[in-house]
Amino acid sequence: MTRDDIVPAGLLIGGLLLMAKASKKGPRSTKDRTGEKCDPKEIAPFGYECGQVTGGWELREEPTGWLGYGHYRNSEGVNEALMSLGFADGDLKGFQIYMSRISEWDLRKDGLVDRDTIIALDEAESLLRRDEWLFPPEGAMG
Repeated sequence: MTRDDIVPAGLLIGGLLLMAKASKKGPRSTKDRTGEKCDPKEIAPFGYECGQVTGGWELREEPTGWLGYGHYRNSEGVNEALMSLGFADGDLKGFQIYMSRISEWDLRKDGLVDRDTIIALDEAESLLRRDEWLFPPEGAMG
């Protein structure tokens, strides 16, 4: 090894030592926000969803594959879509019952948001855009 090779080799070794030291620190810890009260009209923090629980709404970790509100972003977006489909006041339960009756979807019928309901809502809006949506009879879901 010549004298010209020593400086680059020293820098390389020094860099590797610094990288090894940094990797020993481990990941940064963040405060767990699970169980905190939240507003479904607001966008939840990254990695969380605002889920409905008895007596209100709380943050919970976003499960793998969960769509959240999908492209609707929040409950207001869902309510607007429901109203455009003929479900006044964001009647998600009525939508779930109606969509389960008129299609192959077997949605939950409790008015809670889940992955299948969001996908079915998106499909219903697609039908509406193509003028193929059948509006529910007035007061049929109440």
